[in-house]
Amino acid sequence: MGPIRVDSRIDSNLRNDGSERRKSAPQEIPLLPATVRWMSTLPAEFQPVAIVATFPRIANELAALWGIPDALPSYLSDLLVDTRGGRRGFPVRILRELHSLRACYVGLHPERSDLWSRPRVK
Repeated sequence: MGPIRVDSRIDSNLRNDGSERRKSAPQEIPLLPATVRWMSTLPAEFQPVAIVATFPRIANELAALWGIPDALPSYLSDLLVDTRGGRRGFPVRILRELHSLRACYVGLHPERSDLWSRPRVK
């Protein structure tokens, strides 16, 4: 059996900038009804209005993980700490909402407040 031939058209369509691994653009992700319901359960001062408007994918994930004590802290840490290097970071308003959500979660679940100091779950 000889070497495998790769169609050059396939090569020209591939990019090495990581874009094929990126998730869909924020405007392509719909806000899920479960996320809207989750937001309505939060006190008004903790509702992530800017996150919902700008990053619905993140809002959907926060809503899905809100009731999973080991998963939510890890996800928030992944959002707040650049472990891959080179990330641009979030706008200040988004950062405030992420920190506010973390504080809200700890306030609502004081028995889980030590979760923030546990090692991250992968």
